[in-house]
Amino acid sequence: MLGFSLSKRAWLRVLGLLVAAAAYLLQAHRSLSSRAVSYVKPGHWAVVLGGSEGLGEAWAYQLGHLDMNLIVVARREKPLEDVRKTIHEKKPDLKVELYKRDLARLNESSFSEMLEGRDVRVMIYNAAYAGTAGRFLEADAGDFLSSIDVNVKGVAAATHAFGKQLKARGVPGGVVLMSSMVGEIGSAFVANYAATKAYITTLAEGLYDEWWSQGLDALACVAGATITPTYLSSFSVPWRRVAALPRPTAGAGGGAQRAPAAEVKMDVDKKLRTWLLASLRMEQGLRTGLLDTGARVSWIEQEPFEVVSECLANLGRTSAVATGALNKVILLIFTRLLPRTVATQIFGHQTSKMLGIA
Repeated sequence: MLGFSLSKRAWLRVLGLLVAAAAYLLQAHRSLSSRAVSYVKPGHWAVVLGGSEGLGEAWAYQLGHLDMNLIVVARREKPLEDVRKTIHEKKPDLKVELYKRDLARLNESSFSEMLEGRDVRVMIYNAAYAGTAGRFLEADAGDFLSSIDVNVKGVAAATHAFGKQLKARGVPGGVVLMSSMVGEIGSAFVANYAATKAYITTLAEGLYDEWWSQGLDALACVAGATITPTYLSSFSVPWRRVAALPRPTAGAGGGAQRAPAAEVKMDVDKKLRTWLLASLRMEQGLRTGLLDTGARVSWIEQEPFEVVSECLANLGRTSAVATGALNKVILLIFTRLLPRTVATQIFGHQTSKMLGIA
């Protein structure tokens, strides 16, 4: 019995290593592209829409770490002030402008006003509204429309206004639109939200080709499970809502050093260690069961700074990137190998567990 157990574990380890090796071969670059280095540089400005927490907050820290001045937009004033305070603790001379705005009401003219008088070269659209998750026919239609306002109309308005400004000035620049794995496959109980994320990915893919000759870049950052306050609050079981993303502090070992320290470069040895670690996490997940221990699948979760650094490194190289070794493999399996209906059913099953829907 012991011999069988060891043999089974060994096979799982081999499978995990093979998956990690496949993901390693799919891995995109970890340094800025030759196009991005012309506009991701000290002194230029970046605008982060939805930058008060989670991935948007990580984007602000990463771009600030690269000495880009910042325009940060979000609905809540206090978190915005906290982001600026944290950045100034590390970069006291960096310019950080804050705008309290409801992005469901964003239009081209109001957004263009935020950019006036500044050499803004990078736009990050991170804002998203998932709406009330659950059965489609039991939800309020107004909630769905609000999600479309933020995730579709807001994206279209901001991207159009920003792209027009860059073209009129004749300068290079880049747009990163935060998307999601659920938009690649679709899922029951979050069908409307998934559809809005599909729009985001498709828009970035089209603009990447259309803008290329003009020196403008577009990228859909297709994130999977990422440890943010919004992600953690989506679980139905209260005790799963612990460990919300800690707001970075300037103290030793604090988050403020983790996020900015996510340099957009990685040597080969460090990259290889990353994939070996991913293989061990894959093995652990297979050994404990993919869908039998609760709604959270922690072995596939990423930290915000991991997502941000990989997306930034791919700006100017590709139209869309799924972040993380395991997400790349999952996306390959679910969109290329499995029948579409089967992939959707699996995603829907996991979503129902997350939301506590029988």
